[in-house]
Order: sequence, then structure tokens, then C-alpha cells
Amino acid sequence: MKLKFYTKKVLALLALSTVISTSSDAQTVYFREGFGDFDAISTTNPNNGGPKNYFAEGPSGTWYFYGAYKTTGTGCSAPHTANHIRFANGGASGVSTPFTDSGYIVTPVLNYGVSEVRVFRSRASRRLHIFATTDTAATSTNWTNVGYLHVDAPGSCTLESVIPITGGDNYKRLKIMARGGTDSDFDSITVVSVRDFSLPVKFSATQVNDLNGASQVTWNVASESNVKSYIIERSTNGISFEKVGEVAANKSSVYSFTDKSQPAGVVYYRITAVDLDGKLTMSSILRAAAKLSDKTLTINPSVVEGRTINIGLNKFEKGKLEVKIYNSVGQMVQATSILNNSDFANFQISLNSQVSTGIYRVVLAGKSGQQVRNIIVK
Repeated sequence: MKLKFYTKKVLALLALSTVISTSSDAQTVYFREGFGDFDAISTTNPNNGGPKNYFAEGPSGTWYFYGAYKTTGTGCSAPHTANHIRFANGGASGVSTPFTDSGYIVTPVLNYGVSEVRVFRSRASRRLHIFATTDTAATSTNWTNVGYLHVDAPGSCTLESVIPITGGDNYKRLKIMARGGTDSDFDSITVVSVRDFSLPVKFSATQVNDLNGASQVTWNVASESNVKSYIIERSTNGISFEKVGEVAANKSSVYSFTDKSQPAGVVYYRITAVDLDGKLTMSSILRAAAKLSDKTLTINPSVVEGRTINIGLNKFEKGKLEVKIYNSVGQMVQATSILNNSDFANFQISLNSQVSTGIYRVVLAGKSGQQVRNIIVK
């Protein structure tokens, strides 16, 4: 396969936030990811103690990072100096093919093929390879080299390299890999589909919380069209998922599912929307903290007739804890903090005037995770 490479000048701020939009032709831009709103990415070089491989969830979805971290961009003047992705030096240099230990990142799942990739770079002397796979797993070993940015390609911060992808109808993920033996970096990436698509559902927020010893998965829907149901899947490694439940679509803006059989240890969840034509739309992957005992947190009374609640902690983590109360539509109506200094503690919380008659979620959060209890206020 012969690849052509073009470079075009773009006068734009490179420290982009994520933008999702539709083009005017028969293709759709999945995302324009500038990593500016992507706080989950490590900012520490893995050679200096940062994580070597990990999943990170951002506005454009769940990415996989290997030997990569976020830092300032070499060779770029202000205001183009922030939010670059840099690959740690992990292989040999001086060749045109990547090495096994080169750093790379893997995009979220792309359900409608790939026709084009656009990348901003800051240094011309750093090669980047683009790989693609038909697998949905970020850790797949089935990759095909579909693009290569040469050493002599322009590397100014105001130049975007455009790589057309041929035969990309069934590609599900892309891998952007650095040349071995360098600390290559780039600023942002745009991925364009093969065919136009209109998502049957748009997930606006997803979360998982501990609820009386079980995992409660909640997802907010910004738009929903022709959706039949939502399938909830669970994984113990973030790669292989199994179905644990299904919820019928009913035009609601908020859905939830309680997994009462969560195994011990860290688990992962994702939600798949199934439309009436059989098309699938996946949410980002959610990470649930290790299963905690349902005796860790108690709230009394659960049916509140006065204006106070008592929070009991049994071997909960020590330190500052946040207590937040949400109403039935997900709005936070009260927030406070408590300082826990013992294995067994009790705290009294006075409810403010925004907590009126109704059902509420009380969320207790610390560094090790959070737990949720429901209360009814009369």
C-alpha cells in the first residue's frame, strides 16, 4: 500500500480542547483531541517514576498509553507550549521502523472506519508511525502500519500533517507510535471516519459508585433516538468484557443498573446502546474501586423526618472526606467535608434548605474511592 502525505498550514491554537463535529461531506470527524481537558493523563516521564502503561478516560473516550505522558512542547513558542503528548525514549535510533519498546498511544474504539488522520507536530526530526487494527482491544497484537511521518516532513507548531488512510473501512483503533530511541512529541490529533454516522445515543456522563456493597452504574444521556436497550458489561482487566445486565430504553435522561455480584478487586464497566437497527454505541470504560464492605458507611436515619443525619464510619480511611448530597435529577444540593481520625467515628450533618422532601443520594468520597447511600427526606 502506497501512502501519500500532505502538509497544510493551520493558524490555530494547538492547546485544543476536544471538539466533536460533523463534516459537510460523507465523512464525520470522530474527535479533534488536543489533550487540554484530559486530566487523566500522567504528567510524569515513565523513566522518572511515571506509569508505563495505563488507560486514561478523557472527553473523546478511553485511550491507552504506553510509555507516554503529557508535558510542554519542545520547539513551540507561547501560547502553543502546553498539553503535548511525549513518548519516552525506550528503543534504538537511526532506523525508519519502530522498535518493540517505543512509546505509543491507542485511540478509543472507532466504529465507522478511518479515512484520514491529522497530526500537529512540533519537531521535524521525530518520526511518527500510524498503525491500525480491526480489533476492539487496545492491547491487540494485530496491527497494520498505515501511515508514516518522515524525518524531513515540516514540524512547525502551525503545520498539520494529513495522512490519508486507504482500505480503512473496518479499522477499529489507531496506534500512534514514536521512532525508537527518541523522546518524540506531538500536539493534537484528528481522526475522520470512512462513512457518515449519526449516533443513536450520546452519553453525557457515566459513573460507578458503591451502593450498600454493590456497584451502581449510572449514565446520563444527552440525546437518544431509536435506542432499544442498554447492555451493561463488566471486566476484571479492562479488556475482556461480559454482559451482566440490560436496561430497556425509555427516553429517560438518566439510567442506572446495580451489579450485586461484583467480584473482589478492581473491576471495569461499559455501557453499550443497541438501536432498533442493531447498531451499537459504546460508552467510555468505567473503573470501579476494589469492593468494600457494606459496613464501612452507615447513615441514620435512612428516612429523615428532622433536619440532621448521622454518618457512621467503620474502618474507613483516615483524613479529609467529602460529603455531597444529590437530588433525584442529579443536582448537587449540599456539600461539606469531615475529618476522620479514627477507625470508628460518627459525624452529624445538618441538612440545608435545598434538601426538601424527596429521595437523595449521599456520596462519601475519599482518596480510595467513594460510597453511596440513599435517604428519604419527609
